[in-house]
Amino acid sequence: MAGSYGALDDAMVAVVAHGLMTAMGIVTGSVRTLQAHWDELSKQPEQALELLERIERQAELSAGILRDLTRGYPVELFVGPNRVIHLP
Repeated sequence: MAGSYGALDDAMVAVVAHGLMTAMGIVTGSVRTLQAHWDELSKQPEQALELLERIERQAELSAGILRDLTRGYPVELFVGPNRVIHLP
């Protein structure tokens, strides 16, 4: 992995990846909880809403991190069907 991210070093990539994995773990766990306990949670909407808000917060956090990482790159790198992104 060394050198493949230009100015980003391996330690920074690891920190960012860890943050994204943590956020996705929270999203996945919250969705699974909603699915597994929907009958009970539908009778307690405040708990269901809390899980949905947690999902939203983590998705927004992840999107912000990804936006920051892609800022400054030409949009052409990211659009198109089946596009494989090769960052300089």
